[in-house]
Amino acid sequence: MNRFGSKRVRLLGGFGWWGWLCVGVCGLLLAAGCSGGSRGSSGGGEGVSGGGGGSGVIGEGGVVGGGSVGDGAGAGGGEVVPLLDSVGCSDGSWVADPGVNAGAVGDCEALVGFRNRLTGGRLVSEVWEGFVAGGGIVERRGVEDRAVWGVGVLGEWEGVRVSEQGRVTSLGLSFDAELGVAVPEEVVELSELRSLILSGMGFSGELPVGFGGLSKLEYLYLTQNKIERIPAEIGLLASLESLDLSNNSLRGSIPAEIGMLTNLESLHLGDTSDRDEVDNQLSGPVPVEIGNLVKLSLLNLSGNDLSGPVPVEIGNLVELSILDLSENQLSGSIPSELGNLSELRYLDLGHNDLSGSIPAELGNTRLETLSLYDNDLSGHIPSELANLESLIVLVISRNNLSGPIPSELADLVNLRLFIISDNDLSGPIPPGLADLEYLLDLDVSENRLYGSIPSEFTELVSLRSFLIHDNDLSGPIPPGLADLEHLLDLDVSDNDLCGVIPEGLHEISDFIYDGNPRLGRPC
Repeated sequence: MNRFGSKRVRLLGGFGWWGWLCVGVCGLLLAAGCSGGSRGSSGGGEGVSGGGGGSGVIGEGGVVGGGSVGDGAGAGGGEVVPLLDSVGCSDGSWVADPGVNAGAVGDCEALVGFRNRLTGGRLVSEVWEGFVAGGGIVERRGVEDRAVWGVGVLGEWEGVRVSEQGRVTSLGLSFDAELGVAVPEEVVELSELRSLILSGMGFSGELPVGFGGLSKLEYLYLTQNKIERIPAEIGLLASLESLDLSNNSLRGSIPAEIGMLTNLESLHLGDTSDRDEVDNQLSGPVPVEIGNLVKLSLLNLSGNDLSGPVPVEIGNLVELSILDLSENQLSGSIPSELGNLSELRYLDLGHNDLSGSIPAELGNTRLETLSLYDNDLSGHIPSELANLESLIVLVISRNNLSGPIPSELADLVNLRLFIISDNDLSGPIPPGLADLEYLLDLDVSENRLYGSIPSEFTELVSLRSFLIHDNDLSGPIPPGLADLEHLLDLDVSDNDLCGVIPEGLHEISDFIYDGNPRLGRPC
């Protein structure tokens, strides 16, 4: 929740964001299971043929390596190594001894080490009851539905995806846990990883040394943990397209090396959780090197302790659609270069220490949400904001804006939320705002507005909240306001209104009118 003037409003923030998730991992393996073990000769074992003399592993799942399954005696001379199905690393086709598929065997060993570091050698279902994963979505179910994690064929382990060559390409695990350990170092050995998702696990400390060696990684989601620092070697993940470290315990600065991730399309280092134990507090400036991330469509650094100016280099990010720098300590002016972001749809710079005027250039964007609340902005509201034909949310409360409400804002025909309270605005309320037929919430309170309440406002049939208290408004309350069937919150207190209170207004759930000494007497 954010407070805008005298009321609370939840912004369109979830942007949640995205990507495909895969979940679960690993299994119960024997100490020697991944490396092969002793060998013997296969000549014509029952039901198995060597299929050309390659090395192989025989078991219930078939032959691993060069053999194939048949009905009669085998004709090849493939070598036989112990069955790996029993320890969870074989599917009968691609995991063999190190001489045949060393990469797959190495991935198997890494996952075993990863699992053991988390569970002490036990099955996941014995440690976290109620965990189940599947279809890219993690759910919490009853114990009777729990997944057995890391048993059987490697390619079928929950949350593990493998290539045709048996290499692990995706590892995902996401559910509420309090492990209190660092991300297991074995993860850096999975050199073919494209996707790593470890969310809500309670991982603490720092990322393992060598993390930057995962050069093929495209998706990295480590949300809702307690990771404490962004290492400089993050810049070595040259293939990374999406990075999400939101809702952790991040401290220190954002490394400049993050500007090396030129394939990045989504960067989320914000803090959107109300949980005290999950609290990012990144400090220092926003690196100007972020301006190098020209493919970026989402940038969220909200809820930290970042200071200094908003870098003008952000204006280089022409693909940017979502920019959220709210709830920091940023200062200086809003760069006019943000007007270069022709694809920008969501801009939240609220709850900072920004000063200066609102750039008229913002009218060049495609904004649907514009939030600049709780800063130190001054000057007039630029009439160019009326060019934002798709604008749905406009929140610029708790600033030092002055002058009139531009009548041109009546052109924002899609506006639902209009909050400009707690400023120094003056002049009348434009009657043209009554043309905003979809308007749900209008808050112009705590300004210096004068004149009467426009009678045209009785046409705002969708209006549910109308706050105009603490102004210098005079004249009567339009009787038709009582006929707005969706109106639940009407506050006209602390003005200079006069005349009778229209019949029916007392039936509104929250009708406040005190502080008008002439109300009830003829105007």
